[in-house]
Amino acid sequence: MEPFCALITDINLGPGPDGWAVADRARALNRTLPVVYVSAASGHEWRDKGVPNSVMITQPFPPRQILKAVRELLAPGGMT
Repeated sequence: MEPFCALITDINLGPGPDGWAVADRARALNRTLPVVYVSAASGHEWRDKGVPNSVMITQPFPPRQILKAVRELLAPGGMT
């Protein structure tokens, strides 16, 4: 199995873990994994709950915005 190079997760995943928990678990496995959070709600929680080297994108958004965020997170130095 190929390793993941980034995680893209919605914040509201329905019953069970939310996107914050998914990112925390992924970071327990790979502490440098870039994370893109997606949400229809405002991103005000991202500063408190988001992991370092992550970005929040608020819906609706053009698909290219996710591609841009992942490219920037994977670039040397990433985003903070």
